[in-house]
Amino acid sequence: MKTDKPEREEQRQFANYCLLHDLPFCWHATHTRSKATPGTPDFWVGVNRCGLWIEFKRDYSQKLSQEQEEFARKLERQGMRLYIVYSALEGIELLNYFDRVI
Repeated sequence: MKTDKPEREEQRQFANYCLLHDLPFCWHATHTRSKATPGTPDFWVGVNRCGLWIEFKRDYSQKLSQEQEEFARKLERQGMRLYIVYSALEGIELLNYFDRVI
């Protein structure tokens, strides 16, 4: 399923922030079906010695797919976490938190 336009725009703004701050990141194309492993989050971003897996959702009514839930469980088994954000600003705040605290 393709990502809707408002969510793609939020992801684009977030990716631009990562570019501007020279952060390593991986973003799966949102205009077509991803070729990544099913359930892989929208972004992986490296910040301050941490790798963050970040999934964008348009609003709080959207739920993770079954594949995304399974990916999140695999992350948890490895002591990692899936972060769900609902806007570029929320994603940027997450990055800033890890840049300051960790």
